[in-house]
Amino acid sequence: MAVNIFTLAGKVILNGAGKAQLSLKELDDQGEKTNRGLKKSLSGIGKTAIVGIGAAVAAGVLFTKKMSAIGSDAEEVQNKFDVVFGDMASDAEKWSKDFAKSLGRSQFEVKALLADNQDMLTGFGATTKEASDLSKMFVSLGTDLASFNNLQDADAIERVRKGLLGETENLKSLGIVINETIMKEKALELGYGDNLKQLTELEKIQVRYAIATDQSTNAIGDAARSQGSYASQLKTMKSRIQDTITTIAVGLLPAFTALVTLVIDHVLPTFELFAEWIVANLPMIQEVFGTVFRAIGAAVGTVYGFIRDNLLPIFIDVYKFIADNWDELAEVFTLAFDVVVFAIKLAVAILKVLFEWLLKAYNYIKNVFPEIKSIFLGIFESIEDAIDNTIKKITEFIDKLKAAIEKVKNFFTAAEGSKGEIDAQFGAGASDLIGSDRVKQQLNIQTNASPAQVEDIINAGNRRLALEMGAR
Repeated sequence: MAVNIFTLAGKVILNGAGKAQLSLKELDDQGEKTNRGLKKSLSGIGKTAIVGIGAAVAAGVLFTKKMSAIGSDAEEVQNKFDVVFGDMASDAEKWSKDFAKSLGRSQFEVKALLADNQDMLTGFGATTKEASDLSKMFVSLGTDLASFNNLQDADAIERVRKGLLGETENLKSLGIVINETIMKEKALELGYGDNLKQLTELEKIQVRYAIATDQSTNAIGDAARSQGSYASQLKTMKSRIQDTITTIAVGLLPAFTALVTLVIDHVLPTFELFAEWIVANLPMIQEVFGTVFRAIGAAVGTVYGFIRDNLLPIFIDVYKFIADNWDELAEVFTLAFDVVVFAIKLAVAILKVLFEWLLKAYNYIKNVFPEIKSIFLGIFESIEDAIDNTIKKITEFIDKLKAAIEKVKNFFTAAEGSKGEIDAQFGAGASDLIGSDRVKQQLNIQTNASPAQVEDIINAGNRRLALEMGAR
């Protein structure tokens, strides 16, 4: 079975080798086709490069133009804002910033709306202060009406502005109805009288604003109440993106201006000259690239010739040898394969025996260990008991020795106290009789000491008495 496998594999390999020569010839043909294709494609490289560079430059110019337009618009709004508010520009600037931040609106948009309203109101004769207060009211009311009616802020504020100027039809879509009767009633309430013809345009605007606020009680404050809603959050996101882009555009406006000037004055002329040069010298460029690719083709042909003339004959000889002797080689390969398989099986068997032996050793140690543990514990307990008994006996001996020493001390104390009485009654030196046999017998009874120990005690006492008598 193994011979058949190797024979089949050999035939597959040799069949592929037999096709190698044909593949090399195809490589040569393909190389020539590639050379012609590259040469043909070369004519369009210059034009493609020109188009690509032109597209990149156009995109850069478009981006610069867009950003510069945004920055220019913001700059114009700021200029108008500063002019119409005059000395109150800083106060209006702070109000617009706080208002936009509190409701998540674009500060640049709020400033533009304030500037438009301020310009309109001062045109009707309002003072800067009056116009400023009304402008803030218009923007605040329009923002609440936009939130309540799901409109864009700029749209609602524009309707409010037109409606308060007299185009009251614009207010109906916001839920506000103003007619002559309502105007007279509100004008009378505000102290202007009911003759509307006698009112100035500014007074009429104030009357219409009062009516609009009366009819918008449900809407007033809605922008703040619904700030967490999806629509409000979406407005906040757009406003912040708009402010960010505008801030960048304003900051880069001088740089964009310089860049545009640089492109117009230097880059575009250079690009135009380069494009003209490419068009004028396109045949020469094609020839240069053609020469390069022909050189590459020649190099490939040289390599192919070396393979064909030197390596391929060797490969063919090897192929023929293998083809002629494949059956014998297959048997050799099979034998080698069987040897390797046998070696692997032997190694696995050895490892299996070794593992089983280690497992048995482990189980033996695991079973014997409790007995060894019991033996060592018994030895340790015996040693511990012996140590305890020895300590106990030593302690008893020390206690007895201490008692004996205390008795001897008491004896000598009593003997020293009675020495004077003995000498007075029996004469000087009578106290020396404390070393008599009777005294020794008494010491032996009280101390339970040996005769030699009693003798040592008597001698020590006599020496002490002699010292004391000599000192007197």
